[in-house]
Amino acid sequence: MTPPRREPDPCVVVIFGASGDLTARKLLPALFNLRREGLAPGATSVLGTARTEMSDAEFATRMRRAVTDH
Repeated sequence: MTPPRREPDPCVVVIFGASGDLTARKLLPALFNLRREGLAPGATSVLGTARTEMSDAEFATRMRRAVTDH
């Protein structure tokens, strides 16, 4: 019998250059899929930093669009 899968401990994912193409096309969609599959803890936080100025709301909107597009 396979033992039940233990949920990973909460963590913070730090992304340098978070406003960039790599984040939008690869990193955020991958993190989203990990969470959806139950392979990333629900308490995971994403902290992004970049040279491009934008509000938290604008970043969230851009990344939400990136996840749906990719």
